[in-house]
Amino acid sequence: ELKLSKKRMGFMRQFKALLQRAWCQVNRSQFVNITRAATQVMSALIFGSIFWKMDDSVNRVQDRLGLLQVAAINTAMSTVIKTLTTFTSERAIVNRERQCSGGYGLFPYLASKLIAELPFNALFPSIFGATVYKMANLNSKNGRFANFLKILVVESFVAAAVGMVVGASVKNEDSALALGPAVMTIYIIFSGFYIKQENVPVFFTFLKDSSLIRWAFEGMSVNEMKGRVFVDEKARASESGEHVLERIGFSKTSSDECLRKLIKILFSSYLLTFAALKINQPKFQEMLEDDQNNKCSMNEWPAAKGKLGSEMLNHSKALGKVSLP
Repeated sequence: ELKLSKKRMGFMRQFKALLQRAWCQVNRSQFVNITRAATQVMSALIFGSIFWKMDDSVNRVQDRLGLLQVAAINTAMSTVIKTLTTFTSERAIVNRERQCSGGYGLFPYLASKLIAELPFNALFPSIFGATVYKMANLNSKNGRFANFLKILVVESFVAAAVGMVVGASVKNEDSALALGPAVMTIYIIFSGFYIKQENVPVFFTFLKDSSLIRWAFEGMSVNEMKGRVFVDEKARASESGEHVLERIGFSKTSSDECLRKLIKILFSSYLLTFAALKINQPKFQEMLEDDQNNKCSMNEWPAAKGKLGSEMLNHSKALGKVSLP
């Protein structure tokens, strides 16, 4: 248990203490972690069985794109939902602790939480990606498997950050669980699978560019398609992976560029989370006393306006703790 003194500790002492506590909290949830791992394995086995050992025929191109889209959505949604349920409830406890004399700062709390959760946010998408990649027979060229896992892991980090932004911006868990899936649905629409990027109305450009699912799907598609040739044996024709990317509007980017876009969204989300927590932190107004007769005047009683304020004031008068002039 974290002990707070009246004098606030320095940043490093706060960070070390909070990191130790955050790490213990993450490891203490063994049943949740085992359940998340089992869910990822089960999802990978189901998707891998549906898209089992895809060959290099033209009629499997759409199947490959569909699998990559499913992988991007599964990674984002599973991470966001977990973050919404845990971070929103944890925020209330953190707010109470930070109101204590000598309470810890917001920045060391966020930094310790992010670092403690990074290994788990990387582990679960890696389990899913490694399983489904081999089962579906995705691109076996050197470095493509590593790039695929890298994109999934970074997308998981971004999804957790987006979940923190939503959780820090609303009042309770119910509101977060209502808003979070709605935000992710919008991101799914602008992923590039359902509508071409050039066909998106200009006033939706921000949503398109901030869609983590778009950049994950685009990066995995480029990683999968570049350098491949798909054959149509019946028509005795072939289609290159570059032509597939051009057809879906992904020909002008690279997997590395998509990763950079995801990292940009990641740090932007961290800043938004910090700002939302700062703005929404509880604020308390101290009750002032009159220097001459040690009485609290009506104008100095912040809650005396409205029904709730009147009830508080009457209760205090009954206790003999407030005397009005």
